[in-house]
Amino acid sequence: MSATAVVSRENLESWAPDSEKLYLFRRAMEELQLLSDTALMDERGFQWIAGVHGGFGGQPYCHHGDLHFLTWHRPYVLDMELKLRARIAAIADQAAADEWRLPYWEWDALGVQGLPDAFSAATYQDGGTVKPNPLLSAPYQLPYPITDIDAGDPTDHSWRAPGSLAELRSYRAVVENALREPNFIYFSNGIQQAHNSLHNWTGGFMPTLRSSFDPIFWVHHANVDRQFWQWQQSIGQPETIPQLVRDYPCQPFEIGRASCRERV
Repeated sequence: MSATAVVSRENLESWAPDSEKLYLFRRAMEELQLLSDTALMDERGFQWIAGVHGGFGGQPYCHHGDLHFLTWHRPYVLDMELKLRARIAAIADQAAADEWRLPYWEWDALGVQGLPDAFSAATYQDGGTVKPNPLLSAPYQLPYPITDIDAGDPTDHSWRAPGSLAELRSYRAVVENALREPNFIYFSNGIQQAHNSLHNWTGGFMPTLRSSFDPIFWVHHANVDRQFWQWQQSIGQPETIPQLVRDYPCQPFEIGRASCRERV
């Protein structure tokens, strides 16, 4: 593949349960966790990547409720994608990594059926071995206590308690309304509303600053990034993106250390 080739992210639901890309996703997530097990604060590992969102128990790096929401989460999702692809290159080969992209969960799809099967199954097949599905739940190992306020029942693994299907399907209208807004500020506010509702609907870790420890966070935010891309490709007016948003430093990951400009 050419170094300049563009590979699009795919709808998670288009991946068959036995697809190679889903298998590599699961294996790469396992490998990220193994890196954390070896060195908890290894920047290549799952615990460090997920810990960025909540600021490692201190001031959160993530942005919610402000105009940096979309442009901060875009490089954050990309950072995870690149680190998964690095593990895939080691598991399979560089060609497989070059073709792999983080999929999106289209929770705003017409007729969405709830949580994706890929993230709900208890186990998966790795060759002839049955293994726990790393997309169902992930460990929380950072030395910052989880309280009842922060994440419901204190636990060392992420968990979910999804709401009703009718409620989930109601978010499509919120997204559609946001996509009709040519002004970035109004669009961003609308998408954040739908995004927040999805976090709350999923329950467990997802309504908290530790939401990124739930593996479903990543395909959820890949979908939010897709919605941002849809706006950019349709009626979005780029001149309405404030300069302060374009110049804001997307810390702490390397790909956005200068500013968010290249991610807008």
